[in-house]
Amino acid sequence: MSPGRLVTLLLALLLLAPPVALPGPTLPLGGSLLGTAGAGEPLPKWGFYVYMAGDNSLSEEAADDLFEMQAAGSNGGREVVALVDQSGDSDSRAYRVLRNGLEETPLADISSGWGDELDMGDPATLRDFLAWATTEYPAQERILVIWNHGNGFKRVAEDGGSYLTVPEIEGALAEYRSATGHGPLTLVGFDACLMGMFEIAYELREHAAYIHGSEAYEPQEGWTYNHLLPLLGAETSREEMLEAVVYTYVESYRNGSIPSGYSVTASVIDTAQLEPLNTAISDFGHELRAVQTLYRDEVNDARANAQVFENSYYRDLYDLTLRTAEWTPSPAVRLAGDRVRQAQANATVVEDHWTMPGRRDVSDAYGLTIYYPASTPSSRYFDLAAAAEGGGWRAFIDALNSELPQPHASLAANASADGANITLSGSYAGDAARLELFLQDGDGNIVAHKEHALSGGGGGTLPAVTLRPARSGSYRLDALLYDGDGWLDLYFVNSAGPG
Repeated sequence: MSPGRLVTLLLALLLLAPPVALPGPTLPLGGSLLGTAGAGEPLPKWGFYVYMAGDNSLSEEAADDLFEMQAAGSNGGREVVALVDQSGDSDSRAYRVLRNGLEETPLADISSGWGDELDMGDPATLRDFLAWATTEYPAQERILVIWNHGNGFKRVAEDGGSYLTVPEIEGALAEYRSATGHGPLTLVGFDACLMGMFEIAYELREHAAYIHGSEAYEPQEGWTYNHLLPLLGAETSREEMLEAVVYTYVESYRNGSIPSGYSVTASVIDTAQLEPLNTAISDFGHELRAVQTLYRDEVNDARANAQVFENSYYRDLYDLTLRTAEWTPSPAVRLAGDRVRQAQANATVVEDHWTMPGRRDVSDAYGLTIYYPASTPSSRYFDLAAAAEGGGWRAFIDALNSELPQPHASLAANASADGANITLSGSYAGDAARLELFLQDGDGNIVAHKEHALSGGGGGTLPAVTLRPARSGSYRLDALLYDGDGWLDLYFVNSAGPG
C-alpha cells in the first residue's frame, strides 16, 4: 500500500440479488490518497457524486445510506464518491465508496481551507466537492445527488442554521463548471423532500441535462442505493439510468421491501424542454390573472381542489390546469392549460408515484409542483429565475392579494349563422382593448379561435368577425373583452349553429 493511502474495509455480508435494505454502521475514520483512472484506461461510464448533509436529524440515515452504497461500490463501470457530514463534531469525511469498504481522502487534500467540520449549507463546499470528485474520479456521465432535508426552492442541505438555496446551488454549479471547464452534468438528483418543483428545474436547467425530484415528502430511508447502484454499469444507457433512479426508489416502497410512513413520488425532467414549458406556464398565468376580476372565487376553488403535498403552497402543475378547466368557465384559461400539459408531457422523461394506504393520496401527481401561495409570497421566491424574469405566472402571483379593478365594459352583440359561417356583430362600451372569440362544439372542443384589437376610447362598433366550423351542428360562441391592462372586463356567451 502506498504511503498516505488507507483503505478501510467493512466486513459485512452485502447481498445483491435480490437487493435488500442494509443496516447502517458507524462511519469509519481514516485517510487516503487521491485515486484516478490510469493513463490509457477508459473512463468509467458513471460518476455518482453524493453530497450528504447529515448534520441534522438524518445523521443515522447518512450512515445507513453510505452502507447501502457499499453493496455495489465503485468498479470499472462506475465511480461512487461521497462527501458526508453528520451530527458529531469534526466528523466530515470524503470517501470513494468501494464494494464492502470506504477509501477516505483527507479534507485538507481537497481544499486547503477545509477542516474536519464542514458547513454543508455553504455553496462553496458543494462547488469544491464537485470540482475535486469529478476531477479525481472522472466519468463519462456525471450524476450529482444532493442528500438531506428539503423544502422546495426555499432550502435544502440543512446544517445547523445553514442551508443551501436553489440560487446558491445554481451559483455553485456555475463556479464549478467555470473552474473545471466541464460541461453540464448528466443529472442533478435530490434525495430530499419537496424538490420536484418547476422552479427548481428551471433554475438549474443550464447545468444538467436532467433534473430529478420528489413532489412529496420522502421517507427517511430515501433512495435505496443498494437497489440503484448495481444497475449503473458500463452498458447502462442514459434512459435506463433515469428509469432506474425513479423506479428503484418508488418500487422499493410499493413492494414493501422498505417500510415507509409516506406516499412517494419521483420524476425526471428534460431541461432542454423547460423553455417551452416556461412559456406555456407564463401564458397560463396571464390568463389566470386576467379572469381574477370576474372569477377569483372559481380560481381559488380550482387551487383548493388541485393535488397538494405536504407544503400547501406547492400544487401539482398538471393537475392544477385540469382543475382550472373544471372550475373556471373561460375557454382561454382552458386552452392555456392544455398547452401547459402538453409542454410538461414533452419535458417529463419518467414519472412514478405510489399512494401508501391510509396516507396522503398522490394519485393526481404528475411530476412537477409549482409555487402557488394562498397569501403573501415568500421573499425567496423572487430570487428565482422563474420569478425574476417576470412573465405571466409572476404577474398572477403578484395579483393574488391585490385589489382588483372593477369591470367597466359592456357588450351589445349577437351571433348569427349564415350557411357555414357564424358571425358576431354589435358594439361595445368602456375602455375594452381586445376581443377574443372561441367557438366550441357540443362536446366543449374549441374548433375556432380569433383575437381582434379594439380602439378603446369609451366604446365603438365591433369589427365583423366570422368563424367557420368544419362541419354543421350546434356551437357555442364565447366572447371575452379585456381592458388595456389585460383584465377581463366581460364574458359573453351566445349559441348559434350553421345549418
